Parts: sequence; C-alpha cells; structure tokens
Amino acid sequence: MSEGTVLELLSRGKKDAYQNQNPVRTWFGSHYERRSPTTREYRDLIPENQPRFGQSFDIILPSDGDILTAFDLRITMPTWLPPDIVTINRRNPSKVRVLSAPYRVLTSSGYVNMPPAPIAYGWVNGITNYMIKKWALFADTMMIMEGYGEFNSWYPDMDTTHFQAPLIHASTGRHDASDNSIEFNATLQELVFRVPLPGLEATGLPLCAMNQQKIYLRFWLRSLSELVESGLLPAPPGVTAPLYELAPAPWARSILVDGVPTGTTSAARFLKGPTIYARTIVLNVENDLRDALIAQHIEIPFRRQLRDYWEISKNAFSEAPMKHTLLIGGYFQTLFMGIRSIARISQNKYYDLTPSPGGATEWLAELGLNVNGQDRIYPWGPVAMRTLANNTQIGRDVTAGLYYLVFGSSPDDEPAGACDLTECQKAAINMRFAPVAADPMTGSNQTSLYVIGLSWNVLVIADGIASLKFVD
Repeated sequence: MSEGTVLELLSRGKKDAYQNQNPVRTWFGSHYERRSPTTREYRDLIPENQPRFGQSFDIILPSDGDILTAFDLRITMPTWLPPDIVTINRRNPSKVRVLSAPYRVLTSSGYVNMPPAPIAYGWVNGITNYMIKKWALFADTMMIMEGYGEFNSWYPDMDTTHFQAPLIHASTGRHDASDNSIEFNATLQELVFRVPLPGLEATGLPLCAMNQQKIYLRFWLRSLSELVESGLLPAPPGVTAPLYELAPAPWARSILVDGVPTGTTSAARFLKGPTIYARTIVLNVENDLRDALIAQHIEIPFRRQLRDYWEISKNAFSEAPMKHTLLIGGYFQTLFMGIRSIARISQNKYYDLTPSPGGATEWLAELGLNVNGQDRIYPWGPVAMRTLANNTQIGRDVTAGLYYLVFGSSPDDEPAGACDLTECQKAAINMRFAPVAADPMTGSNQTSLYVIGLSWNVLVIADGIASLKFVD
C-alpha cells in the first residue's frame, strides 16, 4: 500500500469519526446547534451605595445579560500619606517612616514603657481579602451563597501553581512581612478580589434563566481600625520576640523621610472607604439558546463557605484534651482550621497563624474529628496531617500554618465521599494544645480558632426562579 493511500485512509477515518459523533455544544444540559457566535461583553458595575469602612454595600448583577462568566471587585485603597510622599513611598519605601505611639513590653522583670519610634505602617498583609469581612449572593431576599474574604487568602494559595501564585499575591496586596513591604502597602495600586460564584468555574451562571428575581451581591467591610498593621517596634534588652503595635493607628502622626520630619499623616476621618467597582464578563447568546436556557430545569453544584469561630481562654493551654462541637452543618469536602493569637488579632496580623516565639512552634499536639461518637479522623500529629495534605490532597504545598481535614483525595473532587455534618449529625473536633508562649505585647496566649468548611449544595433554577436543593 502506497504512502498516499495510507494518508487518505487516515484522513477519511478522522472525517468519519467527526461526522458520527454528532458534535453539539451544550450549556447546562440544553441541546442546540450553534449557528452564530456568542458575544463576550466586559461590564463595569457600580455599587448601589458608596463603600465605607465598617459598612456594607450592594452590587446588582445585570438583568439584561445571559451568562455571567467572571466577577471581580476592583479596589483602590486610600492612603494617609501626602501626595508628594506617596511618590517617594512607591519608589523607595525604605526612606519613609511614621512615628509610633508610646508602648509597653512585658519582660522578665515586668512591663517596660518604650518611647515613640519611627516605624513602617501599611494596609494589612493581603488587604483585599481581609478587608472583605463577608460577602453573600442573594436572589431577592433569599441568600444563595456566602463567603469570607479570609478564605480567599487561604484557598487560592493551595489551588494555584507556583507560577501563578506571585500574580495572585500582587493583585491582593500580599507581601513578605518585611518593614519595607509593609510601608509600600500604604500606597497600593488597584487590587482585585475574585468572587467564586456558582458556575463560574465551569460554564457560567445563567442570569437569563433567573429573570424573575433580582440577583445581587452584598459585601461587608471591616472597620478602618482593623485594616492597618505596623512594622517591627524596637525591643527592650532581653526580648527577642518580634514586637508590633497593638491597634495600629497612624493618624495625624509625624512622617520622617530619611530620618527628617516631613509633614504629618491624614486624620482617620478623611479615610472614609476604598474606591470599588465590579469588573464582569457577560456572554450574550442567540435567541434560541436563550429560550432553551429559560425553559430548562438547571442544577448547578457549588460549594458554600461556612465558618465556625470560637475563642480559647488562657487556661485551656494544657496537656489535657479539648473538644469543640462544630456549629456548622452540611456535606463537607474539606475543613480548614486556623488558630490565631489574640495578640496577632490586636496587631491586625491576620496572615500570621504561628504561635509567639519562645514556646512550642505548633499550636496543637494532636487533632482529630469525631462524628456521632466515632472517630472519622483519628487523632494525628498536626505536622503529619499537614504533610499528608501537601503531598497527596492539595494541589500546591503552602506554608500557611493551617490544619487541613480533607475528606477524599482533593478539595476539588466531586461530592462523592463527603463528610455528612448536617444538622442530624454531631461533629466534634478533638484537640490537645501544645505549651505555647505568651506574647510579650499582651502577656497572654489566648487565641481565636476558625474553621471554614466547603459545603456542597445545588443551585436549582426553574421557571425563572433560583432556589437551593438542600436547605439548612
């Protein structure tokens, strides 16, 4: 057989395979023959009310769009530095410092009062994520989905690649916690907060199929006092732990450029809130497909972010086991647990999940999960559990001091094998704390513990109305 005959048979076989497979593009189970291309439209949406620190604002999704494929908040933070110093700070932040307030430090001989010192001030590490205290998707008055900015700081790091992680960090205001990077965060450019709405990871959210309801997002912002952090403070002799200002407030303070006093910072009353708008991508489809989407019974699986939070008192740090009953319910694929000291919360160091130096390097000695009196996850050393998650269960190794409880091989798997923690189940986290050191700024090792879970649910759309398949 000649070479040309072989090539002819090969191409004919490919053609026959193409014709026999009946190539049809589908969206949400709707069958149609594509006759004309869809149009992709970039839309900027303005909040219904002015975003203010400590308050909420709404953004209404477009009612004349067909399929929403992306939703990002674009955020520009204000600054307390004068315009001429802003230019210097963006080019060389090591030259700019702000005078701190007087502070006191706990030493072996008691508290020592320290005078003001020139230090760095900036928006908190990962300001885009931590400024959003909570967000929720509503259809009329029904809340479809809720989420937390803190989770956007935890999860994308383990869901991305080593090449994309620096881009995510740059767009959210993340830094390496050095004094210069903290000072640079006082004069940030436009940042991005990506909202993981149902369906956006796949084909999109069919807005045209929910045409009988008002679909909107609500965002709650932290107050201004919770969003600024300081650089390192000078330590008295004998103190080796890092010191940061409690309740940082660089308002109406002296500014030093190269050690020379140069003006003062703005008062807090002039920093009302950030400038925010939403950048969306909307697909406009042909009439036949739009009619098919409206007529379809659509079910979109998605994962809600549910959070449980409680405080652990100082006297709980002992070798005795401690149990906490989870107050969140659902079909969970993953539970993420983070422990943060009260000192770090007072310093607005939200990204720092490690204990104070001088004691144990891990908060916990053991961690397990008990459901209805049976151990679903046997008590393990948390370091071994984190190593297991990094090696086999999450896409990318992360350095954040989180504890992972993953049911299945990956947080991205389908809900088969998810842990049933619905309201008829009783789930308890069993912990044994390690002997951690008290923070020298507060003299306490009291902590707050957060558990954020990814709970599966299904968004049902029929007759122009959106509802949830599983209701708490």
